[in-house]
Amino acid sequence: MTGSVLVVDDDVLVRDVVGRYLGRAGYQVTLVGDGEDALRAAAVDPPDLVVLDLMLPGLPGLEVSSPRMRSSSSPRAVSMTTGTELAARSRRQTSRPDRPEIGRAHV
Repeated sequence: MTGSVLVVDDDVLVRDVVGRYLGRAGYQVTLVGDGEDALRAAAVDPPDLVVLDLMLPGLPGLEVSSPRMRSSSSPRAVSMTTGTELAARSRRQTSRPDRPEIGRAHV
């Protein structure tokens, strides 16, 4: 295994496609659809990386990537969004890639 990735996106299609490509690249992938599930999944089995949609219903992506999830041993977060204002406040952001190989390069 290359490492573990938690993919958080409320859009089922996006979540499944990102998860499928990362899985094919050798990553152990966990898929969740909202911020609360992301925090629970990270608490049970901390991932090496979180691929995070910032525009989540309920607990938004910025809250998920807040200090509640971060510590010295916590995962890095790569936030995917189409909103540049929110993305500018994220630790690392990218727009949703058109080609899977571009998305994998960010991981």
